[in-house]
Amino acid sequence: LGGTLPSRLTILDNPKLLSLHGLEGVEIVDSIRISGNDALQSVEGLAGLRGSLPGGLRIEDNAELLSLHGLEGVNSVGKDDKGHSIWISGSSALQSIEGLAGLRGGLPGALTIFD
Repeated sequence: LGGTLPSRLTILDNPKLLSLHGLEGVEIVDSIRISGNDALQSVEGLAGLRGSLPGGLRIEDNAELLSLHGLEGVNSVGKDDKGHSIWISGSSALQSIEGLAGLRGGLPGALTIFD
């Protein structure tokens, strides 16, 4: 899988999924939702992403996710229909958000991080 996905990339409720390797060729998406993947430890498979996520970034209920490395190529984030630019919750193992270091400029919506 590679290139542009004209809509949202959704990875939802895969309790045994450990990583997103195999998605390295995806370069452009509108938004990302990664939710309910209890064993997910890494999003490094998204390292091919470049540019903007106009529809926002939502990462929730991924209890084993350690970091956001793999998202360094994202340089801006818009907002979702609820007014959130970035929503990170329920990821109690998360040790770092350094993967978002490529973001430049302001966020048009809310930045929310909680457990």
